[in-house]
Amino acid sequence: MSAIGTALQSGILLLIAAFALLSSRYGYSLNLRMFAKRQMKRFGYKSLKDLKFSFDRMIYAIPLPTNQPSIKQAKMESYRIVEDFDSWIYPQLNGIRVLLTPKQGEELLIAYVSTEQFRMPSLDQLLIEGKINRTTYRRISATKLTMLSTKTEIIEEVYSQIQNKRFS
Repeated sequence: MSAIGTALQSGILLLIAAFALLSSRYGYSLNLRMFAKRQMKRFGYKSLKDLKFSFDRMIYAIPLPTNQPSIKQAKMESYRIVEDFDSWIYPQLNGIRVLLTPKQGEELLIAYVSTEQFRMPSLDQLLIEGKINRTTYRRISATKLTMLSTKTEIIEEVYSQIQNKRFS
């Protein structure tokens, strides 16, 4: 095979690999992070970690209060977050699920928060003022939801709600 043919094949493979990467969940997450970082600078925030969020619109899949021993006695380490995407190709984050894997039994859906319902007061204000649109809000929300610190806070909130004595 000639040098031109080999170079052409290498170029095509590189393009296919780049397309696959950019249309994957990793590419989607990378794109979201870069977009959110630019937006945060634009509005004077140091980072996305500075944005506070609300748990008000989290939907619980179990009744609160709950007296189910497998849920009530579960340790915080038994909870995990699973991102809910709509597709593998050109994915978009729909929300996140909070799942519990008790010692015995199968995984239980405990709570869900959709990207559309994930509220951040600072972004709400920017939306009201017309400085951002709903698409920008959604993309920043999706970025915030995928952050490890946000996932940890959500698990802590769900655990706290389940352990709350006023519900017992």
